[in-house]
Amino acid sequence: MEQLVVEIIFIILFIIFFVIGFFIINKQISLVKKGEFSLKDRVLTIFYGIIFSFSVMVVIVMAFIFTVKTPEFWTDPSIPPPEIHPI
Repeated sequence: MEQLVVEIIFIILFIIFFVIGFFIINKQISLVKKGEFSLKDRVLTIFYGIIFSFSVMVVIVMAFIFTVKTPEFWTDPSIPPPEIHPI
């Protein structure tokens, strides 16, 4: 049940970021072309929205997985975080 809730939340986030990415590129294209959109421009803005949403979702899902898979960092503050190479 809780997995379904998480999946629904991620789908909603994907749609939100798709819309944000779509409108970002839509404004840029309409600024350059002064409102003259072709079918190719619409397809490219949709494609950009999908790529933008995927890239944001990769970061969000990685953070979520790190949070879920390492509960010892959140329950016992005396455990130091793992050493991460600065480079």
